[in-house]
Amino acid sequence: MTRKNGSHRARLVRSAAPLLACIGITNTAPAQSEGSAEKLDADVEKQLSAEVRDHFAQPQLFTRRRAPVEPRRAARFFENLRIKAFEGSDDGDLALGFEYDFAKSLAVSKESNGSFDFMADGNVAFDRAENPNDFLWTSVRARWVGSPVLGSSSHDLRQQLATEPPAPTSEHTTKFNAQARQLSESGASPDAILDSNAFRELRRDHLAQLQRTLSPELVWDFDLHAGLESTQDFSSRQWVFGPSISARLLSWNPETRLSRLNVFDFPGAALRWFTGQDEGFHPSGLAYPTIRVGLDMVDASDDDVRSAVTADDSLLRARLEAGLETHVLDVKDESLYLTASWCGYQEIDAATGAKDADYDGSSYFELRMDLPSNWSLTYSAGRLPLDTSGDSTFGLGYKVSF
Repeated sequence: MTRKNGSHRARLVRSAAPLLACIGITNTAPAQSEGSAEKLDADVEKQLSAEVRDHFAQPQLFTRRRAPVEPRRAARFFENLRIKAFEGSDDGDLALGFEYDFAKSLAVSKESNGSFDFMADGNVAFDRAENPNDFLWTSVRARWVGSPVLGSSSHDLRQQLATEPPAPTSEHTTKFNAQARQLSESGASPDAILDSNAFRELRRDHLAQLQRTLSPELVWDFDLHAGLESTQDFSSRQWVFGPSISARLLSWNPETRLSRLNVFDFPGAALRWFTGQDEGFHPSGLAYPTIRVGLDMVDASDDDVRSAVTADDSLLRARLEAGLETHVLDVKDESLYLTASWCGYQEIDAATGAKDADYDGSSYFELRMDLPSNWSLTYSAGRLPLDTSGDSTFGLGYKVSF
């Protein structure tokens, strides 16, 4: 369930090089010069390799903090910034704000599969009193990752697919060749053919064929983190230190029972079937949830709300998170996803004042559906640390990428 970046057209083009050469599309388009045809051939060959590399690269883990850390990418500021309109927490009127999610790898060790990362995320309302999720998280972490194979195939096989991407087999091109010839004879341009449903189906078949050669994997990471939790005006804040471990199962082969019975992806499979993205109900083995367990030592001496109910300003807190992301639909140049996440915090051996004030634990759930043109619809419920009461709210967001 590695999420891809870039346009859908680019992803479709990536599978085209041997196919366009086979049916002669690039050389028969009447409005296309020989030079542009040669350029298209070179572009599709390059993009095909990039598509397979991206799909079979080291898989990412997914929880509420969504931004992946990818050291090979150029330095950016906010990986995800969403301008949001949401129901205000006090009166339910429309409120405005933004949500950010940032991750940057500061150092990487290939020998130990480790990295040192800076991460930040939060929800900010222009009128703080209207913020239903008044919580900011800023941290650094030392992180180690791994992905052992749970079967007979070699661990190097997925890495080999990413390093030396193979071309589609002839059995996958027969149906597409016939449909592509029909489109070409009707005057469709190469770009239109690459945007066709036939080409999207071919791409899915090609990736599925490669996935059938792979055994399941268990992706995991372990981190030591130190960070600051605060409200958006920093009137309440607390320092957090501790370890956490995360894991996610990947069932690459779509035909195995482990993939077909992934109940966590039943909603995503139903949406893909309903929208016509898939011809049938096919849960994905790449949409298993990530589970994260952590233990935090918290210095809450600057938490004004807690100070009002107890003099105990240091605590030990257990943390459990779960999150998944599944591909739902391709619309022109966009891939749309459904994401769900839940997190729970529980103070261990909490002080009596914190228990009486119901300040010793909290939980939060968020469901997000991508919409075309960088829009998204979210529903959230519950409360995060430092919140004094729970809220449920709908929000409409617009994603801005830097």
